[in-house]
Amino acid sequence: MTDFGYDIKCVSDADDIFTIATGSELMFQCAVHRLTTDSVLGPGGDNWGFDCRKLLGMPELDVALFQPMLAGVLLRDTRFKSADIKIRVTSGADGVATSVIYGTCITSEGPFSFVLPVADVSNATFEAQL
Repeated sequence: MTDFGYDIKCVSDADDIFTIATGSELMFQCAVHRLTTDSVLGPGGDNWGFDCRKLLGMPELDVALFQPMLAGVLLRDTRFKSADIKIRVTSGADGVATSVIYGTCITSEGPFSFVLPVADVSNATFEAQL
């Protein structure tokens, strides 16, 4: 266990036996939650995070302006010592532009990196609503 605590794994392995996420895996899950949710219930919940799906369809120059803001969103969680975010806009085979968020974060346990394709977040959301 780490001093970060633990939670039920919700990213890429939600299952019937409630697998536990700890360490950098837990922090990745926390980063995804912050970058896919604007606000949460409770004190301090307004503007808690930023829903990255707002980036879909934006021109690359506009998307680049969000990089420091998204790093700041992650740093609202005091377990992150530093966060560096890069966002790349890519075009799929269908010609539709999408954004991919690349994060490098440092915690008291050391660095970890993640890749968050915004279209994947969006597709999962739409599938869940069917």
